[in-house]
Amino acid sequence: MKLTRNKSWLRAVKLITLLLSFSLQFTAQTPLVIKNITVIDMTGRKPQTGMTVVISDGWITAMGKSRKAGDPGATVIDGSGKFLIPALWDMHVHIRDSDRMLPLFVANGVLEVRDLGVPNTNDLLRWKTEAAAGKLLSPRIRTAGRVLGWRSAGESRIFDRCEER
Repeated sequence: MKLTRNKSWLRAVKLITLLLSFSLQFTAQTPLVIKNITVIDMTGRKPQTGMTVVISDGWITAMGKSRKAGDPGATVIDGSGKFLIPALWDMHVHIRDSDRMLPLFVANGVLEVRDLGVPNTNDLLRWKTEAAAGKLLSPRIRTAGRVLGWRSAGESRIFDRCEER
């Protein structure tokens, strides 16, 4: 049972990675249609089998049972035996290294993060801009700003009294 669950999880991650690679390869004019996919919507409902998902301009624009591929120029993928889950969020991160951390989020299906503060705020804002422009493989980044009481990289402090600030 555990091995089967792990295989299903790995298949889902592989499919997300596949979808991301397709979204980077295709232009905005080329819709992507995935037929016969099992959709797990993370609401607690049972997986929805035999679904068709249409992706246009990098967004899911339609989803339903046995939907026809509407556009004649659409790329059609058979998703039989595969799973599709929505993008995940990581609501508490501290991004310090764009080269290592950001691609790992994407590879694991995390397409949006909320950074709660880092000492390298200028770097973080630059990475956020580069990611939004498509120049950096990264999830969408939301920022909270600099950590209060941060002295230097690797050293932080919690204030005991308001007067210390």
